[in-house]
Amino acid sequence: MVLRACQLSKHLQDLEKAAEALRKARFSSKEQFEKRFDHKLSKEKHKAGDLVLVWNTAIEMSHDWKHKPRYLGPYIISEVTKGENYKLCQLDGSPLQNMYAAFRVVPYITQNHPFMGDNANMGPELDSTGTDTKDAEMDDPDNLSN
Repeated sequence: MVLRACQLSKHLQDLEKAAEALRKARFSSKEQFEKRFDHKLSKEKHKAGDLVLVWNTAIEMSHDWKHKPRYLGPYIISEVTKGENYKLCQLDGSPLQNMYAAFRVVPYITQNHPFMGDNANMGPELDSTGTDTKDAEMDDPDNLSN
């Protein structure tokens, strides 16, 4: 009986510890989820003049979708409507007839985009004449090592 009374007296302390541990676990789980799915959670706001691709939803229900393009474009955003729909135009400036919902529009990433980071310079090294420097080293007879 005395043992049960001791257990009950510690019950509030145990509940507080458990509640604190649960709160910490939930917040750490939330942070982990946000880090893992940040690219899907962030809603990018595109502005007029941005280059974008459009998700090709017409192929979703077809059985032969694997060889069809998933994204169409690139296009230029000509206008952003109040409901965050986008009016697009071709690269030559001719407008497209339809407006596109925000979930269908993804940014077009070029090699010079900041997202690419160090990968932007991964191409061949060219000298002033436009030839690959590695090929030039191979053609140099003085550079041959036997």
